[in-house]
Amino acid sequence: MLKLLQDALEVAMLRVKPLSHYTYEYWQPMLWLTLVGALPAFFDDMLKVDMPQRLLFWVVLTWIQTLVMTAFFSWWLKLGERWKGGGSLFPLIVLVTSTEVIEPFIDLLPDDLKMGVTLFVLIVQLVVLVRALTVATGSTVQHVVSGVFVYLPTAMLIFLLSLQVLVSLDWVATPPVTEEPL
Repeated sequence: MLKLLQDALEVAMLRVKPLSHYTYEYWQPMLWLTLVGALPAFFDDMLKVDMPQRLLFWVVLTWIQTLVMTAFFSWWLKLGERWKGGGSLFPLIVLVTSTEVIEPFIDLLPDDLKMGVTLFVLIVQLVVLVRALTVATGSTVQHVVSGVFVYLPTAMLIFLLSLQVLVSLDWVATPPVTEEPL
């Protein structure tokens, strides 16, 4: 597990190795992804449910996002004709998602800083994803970036569906309505 954590740090610092380097016992990326997914539940003030439901939501959402992203880029990168599909992208995608561990801490910042820091973190996450997929698979930057843009509607759909599920389960805390005098 220590190798996986070291590799997560290396990938976050854009020090990416060939895909064959990212091999671990099957349970290690699974455990790490589950922990990364669980972290937002401890900082979440959007959901009005108890901790077990929050943990369930965030872990399931993280797993769905990661599995769909892995499936998409496994298909997309083969279209580039530079990567023949040797090895699994799952461990690498898990390492790339490790940058999400800092997201819950953004909520601890003052309101006037949140939007700028969130945008910066999003840009860093995209750079890490593009760099990791480019170096590990030998794909071109242009092909990976175009894949990110093609994948974007899928990511938005996952986000919107997760919001729909939360609303239908009545798990979303709604802000109090204050009436203003006429």
